[in-house]
Amino acid sequence: MRIQTVHKNYAQLLENYQLRLPIDLEIFIPDDDSVRLLSLMMEELDYKKLYEAYSPNGRNPAVPPKILFKILVYAYMNDIWSSRKIEIACKRDINFMWLLQGFKAPDHNTIARFRTGRLEPILDDLFNQFIITDRPLFFKIQQELNYNKEEKTDGFSSLFLNKAKRPPRNRRSFQC
Repeated sequence: MRIQTVHKNYAQLLENYQLRLPIDLEIFIPDDDSVRLLSLMMEELDYKKLYEAYSPNGRNPAVPPKILFKILVYAYMNDIWSSRKIEIACKRDINFMWLLQGFKAPDHNTIARFRTGRLEPILDDLFNQFIITDRPLFFKIQQELNYNKEEKTDGFSSLFLNKAKRPPRNRRSFQC
């Protein structure tokens, strides 16, 4: 008796079939990236007034207000002011995806309503907290990053080969 192997044709359902891999975004963002520093500093803020702006009777927001605020601040840091451009950045830029923490990217209407309706009355309080409470944390993180940079070797050579181990290049000068 012979065992017959059957090969499944995976290309048959190619139109309706999409492979999704769980991608760990932590791998792609360096430890000393500005998005990590911003997120760490924003975690220390008190968002009580921001959450009070939302009605307890209504539906839960698709993206938590704390994350929307981080996205807005990071967008402003990167000179992105339009809510439509912020929406596109949330769908394409890996740093914005990391800030979203797995939530679906908000659309431009959500961003605009959050910015004008919910955030406007509370904005002064949040930025005062950011300046007052996070200043010591900012200097501590900045010192740690500077210390880590001093210990590292020079840029790309540490990723591939050390410059001392590289063979010398033969450079020829071409004359016309």
